[in-house]
Amino acid sequence: MSTELDVIDVLRVDIEPNDCPLQAPLNLTVHFNVRTPAVGVHWELDYEADYTNKRHVIALYRSPAPFDLVMTGAPQSFSHFVPQVNTDAVKEKYLLQVGLLRLSLVDGAGSPIVSVNMVAQITKDASGVLLRSIISPLE
Repeated sequence: MSTELDVIDVLRVDIEPNDCPLQAPLNLTVHFNVRTPAVGVHWELDYEADYTNKRHVIALYRSPAPFDLVMTGAPQSFSHFVPQVNTDAVKEKYLLQVGLLRLSLVDGAGSPIVSVNMVAQITKDASGVLLRSIISPLE
């Protein structure tokens, strides 16, 4: 899969657990090859709920410091564990839609240069628990 600026090629996306409660822990690993070096960048991981143009973005991770993404000739990866996807501040009607888990590589000016978008289907089970099913962009 090639991203919009061809900075990276995504090879594999691992999402664990999946098909689980929405607020459950989340372990995300994205494996990629670097096509174009990027200097002074950082990763941002967000969950976005969208309902008729009312976007609710939940920040899950920000890199602690800028880094340089360099070509190594070998696959690289981004991995992060989120202990809980906290959606308490978002009304349920906004969550019960198709959401988006987005991993972005952001430049020093704060502009995304690469986004790996993973669709999240949110449903409610018989007991009222919201469930998430995140779809890899490679599927």
